[in-house]
Formats: sequence, structure tokens, C-alpha cells
Amino acid sequence: MIGVVGGGPAGLYLAWRLAEEGVPVTVFEKKNEIGTPVRCGEALGKDSLEALEIPVGPWAVQEIRGARLFAPSGDYVEILYDHVQGYLLERKAFEKYLAKRAARAGALILAGHEVVDLSKGEIVASHLGEERTYRVDMIVGADGIEAWSARMYGLNLPLPVHEMDKAFEYEMTPLDLDPHVLDFYFDTELAPRGYVWVFPKDKDTANVGVGVAGDAPKTAREYLDMFLERYSEKYGFESASIVEVKGGGVPVGGLLRQLSWDGFLLVGDAARQVHPLHGGGMALAMEAAKIASEVIVKAWRKRDFSREVLMEYDRVWWEKRGKELESLVKKRKAFEKLTNEDFNLLVRAFTGEEIMEIAHRPLSPSLLKKLARYPRLLTIFSKVLS
Repeated sequence: MIGVVGGGPAGLYLAWRLAEEGVPVTVFEKKNEIGTPVRCGEALGKDSLEALEIPVGPWAVQEIRGARLFAPSGDYVEILYDHVQGYLLERKAFEKYLAKRAARAGALILAGHEVVDLSKGEIVASHLGEERTYRVDMIVGADGIEAWSARMYGLNLPLPVHEMDKAFEYEMTPLDLDPHVLDFYFDTELAPRGYVWVFPKDKDTANVGVGVAGDAPKTAREYLDMFLERYSEKYGFESASIVEVKGGGVPVGGLLRQLSWDGFLLVGDAARQVHPLHGGGMALAMEAAKIASEVIVKAWRKRDFSREVLMEYDRVWWEKRGKELESLVKKRKAFEKLTNEDFNLLVRAFTGEEIMEIAHRPLSPSLLKKLARYPRLLTIFSKVLS
């Protein structure tokens, strides 16, 4: 049996894929309810769902067709499409959907089972005050940024505070929104190193949150409350209700070169498989789980769970995503150097279409033309390109 510690998107998707291949798998989730508490903005791209072969369901509560990027000045650029780019999820419902798919495929999902100890070949879980030992062929740590499974396995994988963001979010209603557009605010006073987001979940309900550097001087909640006060009139925050409070840590660096050991591997936040620039982790976590599942299936058929077999997961992940994420960490560090004056100039200088062109092709004709018109852009882009 494969023992999976953690019933979030990574662990549940992994269990689903393994069960479909006939591999016995059990998911141990310490929370009494799958999907709680929510710790993210709940946005997921359409392309990611298609690549993961997940059909859109009722948990995709709002279609997203674009985004607005706001500078401290209040100016913004708009990036709009005539087709759906992604969805805002009801993540609790989404994770329960994954759990049910896994269970129907043959996986055993055990909510309310906290793993209190583990070692090669066994997991000890506590349920309603009673402990039970489970024999396993290998263990997958999918237990989030805390990664207690790795510590219990004897691994020392420190994450520097500066390589982590802290996030805080309210779900609020009613608000004045464009229900199909994501709003992002870049302001070093309101969100040092990060950004504030307003993500619509329906015509007048949104996730309103902030992600900031782990070593920022204020708490994430303090930064978010500053944003709510400043933009109260724009969205109607003052008269809105808070129907859910969410928050947590997000690893945006400290990438792990090694992801597997004898009889053990890590996926998702536990493996720091998070986009370093925007902090999104759901899609990457499930993509990693898909790669891991393919390797584990081979290991199961060989009955060989050694590091030599499991390290194929490390290799494929680093080829497909790891190198890209490593490059994005460097860009994140360059992003940290930008000032509010820089953000204001960028929004004045470029249209949404030009920003998308530069994102895909840094030395594009659009950028070269703008450099001639706005010489200070050379200083900004030298920070990023260096």
C-alpha cells in the first residue's frame, strides 16, 4: 500500500491517479473535513484543468476572462480575452470532488486521521484519540508547507523566512465588482514583495487577499486592512460582510533539488512546488502529483521503492518545471527591487497586450520602442534582466 500524508489537491490527485492504475493507496488527512481550512485565492487556469484531465464541475463557480493590473497611482492596464481563461473555485467543494473521484477509483480516504509518527514501512495515525499502525510500501508527503512528514522521516529541509510569503484573505459580499476580471494591486506600502488581489466568486462576492514577504514588518492582516480602508469606496468594503477568513504561509523559494528518498517522496507545498512570482500552487502541485504517480506505478509493479527508482520523479519534475521555477525565483528577487515609482511608470508606458508580449518575449519590439520613449524603463528592466 502507498500511504499519502495530506488530503489537499496534491495528495488527493495522486491517490486518484494511483487508484486508477490499480495501486492500493490510503490518504491520511488530519482535518475532520476535506478541503478545510481554505488557504488560497482559489483561482485555477483552464489550461491546467485540461492538462490534468479534470472536467469542469459545479465547484468552478466563476468564469474568468481577464485581469487588471493596478499601480499605486490608481492607473491600471487591462488584459482581456474573448474566451474563458480560468475559474474561481469553491475549493472545499473541489477537494471533496477529488476525494470522491479517488475513492470511487479504489483509494481509501481517511479524514480525521492525524499522522503522529512514521518511518520506512509504516505510518502511525491517531483517530478520535486512538492510534493505529499501518504497514505501507512507501510514503508520500503531501502535507503542505509545514511538511511534518519529512521531519518525521528524519529529513532536515529548512526554509528561510525570506523564501516564504505570508498571506491573509477575506471572502466578502456584497461588493461592486466586474465578475469576470481578476484585480491585482502592486504597491510596496500595501504589499511588500507581493500584491493584493480581488478575485470575484460571483457577481458581488470576492476573495480579497494579500501576500507579502515572510519578513515584512507588519502582519499580512494589517496590510490587507490598510488596502480595505484605502479602496473602500471603490469596492464598497465598508458595508460588506466577511463570510470567511483564510490565511497561511506560501513557499516562494528554497526549491528542493532532491524530492525523493528510499521509500519516500514529497509533492505540492511540502516540496515547495509553488510559482515564485504569483504564489499559485494548486496546478503545480497536481502536475507534480501526476508525474509522481507515473513513477510510483512503475515502482509498484517492480515492488522496488528505492531512491534509485523513485529519483525518476526528481529528474522529470526538474526537466519539466524545476528549471523554469528556478529562473522565476531569480525574477522574483528582481521584482523585489521595484519601487512604487517603477510600477506607476510601467502602467503608464504599456498596454495590456504589450505586457503580455514582453512576458513571452522580453526583448520584444514593443519594449525596444518604449525604451526610446521612456528612458527610465532601461533602469527598471535592467533590474529584471540582470
